[in-house]
Amino acid sequence: MVRPMCMKSFSPWIAAVVAVGMMIWLPACGEPVPAPDATPADTGEAATDDADDSGLTDEAAAAIDQAVDAATDLVEAVLPTTPVADIDADQWGFAARLPADTQMAIGIDNLSQHLDAFLGSVFWQRLSLLMEEAIAMAPEEGDIDLMAEFRRYAGQSMLVAVGPGADAWLRTLIQLDAINTRMTIRAVMSGGDFLESGTPDLLTTLFLADLGAMTDLLEPLELPPVTMSVRVTEPETVIERFWNDETRAMIDDRVDVSEFELDGHTFTSLATQVGRFLTDDMKAQMLADAPVESRDDLERMMDMAAAKEAELAFGMVDDYLVVFTGGNRSQFQLAPADDALTGDTTFARLAPWQDKLRVTWVFASDALQQAAWTNRPLMPVFEGLIDGLEDNETFGFVGQVLSRYRDRIGQHEEAVFDADFESYAGVSWWENGWHGEEFGGSLPTFMTSDVPLKFLRVVSSPTTVFGLAFNGDADYSQQVRAYFEVVGEAFYAALKEVVRSGHLGPEAGQNLAKFEEGVLPQLLQIYEGQKQLFEQGLGDQYGFLIDLQGRGPANPVKEMIPFDFEDLTFFRFASMYDVVDREAAAEGWQKIGPTINRLVRNNPFMSSPVMLNPMSMNEGDLKVWFYPTPVFNDEFLLSSAINDDVMVIGTSRSLAASIRDNATPIDDDPTALYLKFDLRPVIEATHSWEELAIDLELVDEQTIRDGFLQAREWLSPFQQASWRRWKDDSGWRSSWTLDIRDMVAFD
Repeated sequence: MVRPMCMKSFSPWIAAVVAVGMMIWLPACGEPVPAPDATPADTGEAATDDADDSGLTDEAAAAIDQAVDAATDLVEAVLPTTPVADIDADQWGFAARLPADTQMAIGIDNLSQHLDAFLGSVFWQRLSLLMEEAIAMAPEEGDIDLMAEFRRYAGQSMLVAVGPGADAWLRTLIQLDAINTRMTIRAVMSGGDFLESGTPDLLTTLFLADLGAMTDLLEPLELPPVTMSVRVTEPETVIERFWNDETRAMIDDRVDVSEFELDGHTFTSLATQVGRFLTDDMKAQMLADAPVESRDDLERMMDMAAAKEAELAFGMVDDYLVVFTGGNRSQFQLAPADDALTGDTTFARLAPWQDKLRVTWVFASDALQQAAWTNRPLMPVFEGLIDGLEDNETFGFVGQVLSRYRDRIGQHEEAVFDADFESYAGVSWWENGWHGEEFGGSLPTFMTSDVPLKFLRVVSSPTTVFGLAFNGDADYSQQVRAYFEVVGEAFYAALKEVVRSGHLGPEAGQNLAKFEEGVLPQLLQIYEGQKQLFEQGLGDQYGFLIDLQGRGPANPVKEMIPFDFEDLTFFRFASMYDVVDREAAAEGWQKIGPTINRLVRNNPFMSSPVMLNPMSMNEGDLKVWFYPTPVFNDEFLLSSAINDDVMVIGTSRSLAASIRDNATPIDDDPTALYLKFDLRPVIEATHSWEELAIDLELVDEQTIRDGFLQAREWLSPFQQASWRRWKDDSGWRSSWTLDIRDMVAFD
């Protein structure tokens, strides 16, 4: 008897299932790389006697230099060069038997080692304990230890692959999903009598669609071949465990059972047709429930589906349990080593990492990726909205207005979401953390890799919690802007028609007239200024930063709260932009700033002397505007800053100066995108937050310390992650790393 809710058997089974995802969290071998020793710099107030031209103290400047040196080491560590190697087919397991025309394959390797490491970690012990407390059930005699069963027969590698025909199926599924989405939105917006419950089901939307056209789409397709393999430890007994007299007795005469030979290996086949499971009574009932005008098309669709064949075959190939599924036996293939997937030129790029302790590997053909992509992802929603409104007795005129924009929106959407693909291959492995290398895939349209990243040094600082730097593409940005412009124009035109119709009340027309006369011109002025700022004043390099280098102000009420806020560490935020024409940027901002002030002054709920009158100052060549506050220091001031090289908008005046000083590439290697996420500064900052909570006496001291201790224990395994996308002589590639460690004990 299997009791899936029994914790003693359920907990190991969870380990078997969850481990595939969780094994990316704890390393199976190797010691963690020590984190760089970086002390957050206290920049304090900018104006001091020993400050340099940037307004930074000598101590702060030295701390920044230290952070830059550590950042350089960090970036160089995660931007490896590709060593030269050749694919050794024997090291890729059953992938060496997959045909060369395989369209997608996913492999999971070294399961035993990853499971051993994961189940032996303190993290899993704590997680398992929590689950046992949440689902408290004692085992009973006869319960099966599913983890032991899994480990008995499998524990090395698993693989799933899809052969020719998968791209056609994916393309058809995308089309069917678009039809279903469009018809569902249409049904909701039209308010027709067929909506008894108010929400259409799939069958209703199919009846609303063109069943004949969908049948034409599906009729030429047959099930694509799928290959699944598991490397087993007891090949002589594994098939007997699930294919025996008891399971054979469960097969009825609708399934044909036979055996066949494939490349010297015996396979058992189970074959059938869909029509054997579709009885006359079932067909009659479905036709009776269908609208009269749809019955002929529905019957043709059922006849088409009934003729479809399906076959499943299983057998042993050496020590691999192999399962084939597909439309028919001719699809099932085993390839010789000289004509296998491992000989693909893209797959061969994984050779330098074949000796690593692999976790996963993935291959996908360009045809499959292209089939899974659509350059009109939002149009089904928009078209369903238009069709539904046109069918609506009350708001048909709105649908007619939106319909005028259908083609324009579709053309702009195709330009924004258009994409090309190369064959993709990726591999991940354990080595002092989880790492990955990827080649090919989608060819980016929103970013380029022509020049080194200006903000790479800034966002890779050891105090960074989240950092992003990338090279944008000017043409793509303009396409996105044009897309949203036409969408906004369409919906504003529809709104005006609704107002004119009187459906929003007698005062709506007057309010719209006031809006178009007083507010709309100013909003357009702001938009034009923003457009000039970004398209003429700023370049294509962008960055975003969240760090934990902020320090609190002096405490003016120590007699009430005996805590030095200067010891408190808090977050700072900044967005960064490359400046190419400061005069054009200034002209754009002159259209934005004063216009915003006019809008604020005219709105009694928004007017504020502070918001209307920012202060300004020069920090060397950096012009800074900020909103002074009586409570916070220089580390916490909403501000914007610009010079001839960078523009920064953020929450810290001193951070803007630091970005100005470090906005230079680390090396000459062009990169399209770099991303970093790091929990180590957060873990360190919890100590100052803990002391503040104790001084504020939010709860008793022991409760606070226990809470922060537990938080640090749960955060401690997850250190830092980084991801880089760039282009080299062989094409686009990515490299990523995730530094994960086991739980550590805190005394």
